Amino acid sequence: MLKEGDYVRLAVSPHQFGTVHQGTQHNGKPGLLFRQDARLAEKLPDFFLLAEGDVQVCARPSDREIEAINVILRDNPPPPTK
Repeated sequence: MLKEGDYVRLAVSPHQFGTVHQGTQHNGKPGLLFRQDARLAEKLPDFFLLAEGDVQVCARPSDREIEAINVILRDNPPPPTK
């Protein structure tokens, strides 16, 4: 079970890392909020997770690992979505 502050990566986008936080959704129900690691160059807004399976708990990457991810993504951007 996920808990406040867990460091995770997105299952559908494993190069995106962040932390889980408790929050309140627009409908007033409690939810788990994904907040991206600020060290990543490719920015995502905070968003609520639909299910715990959307993320995988993992170790926090070092600054060097994040730098490498940023370089790889800069040099090999994902194809545009339609």
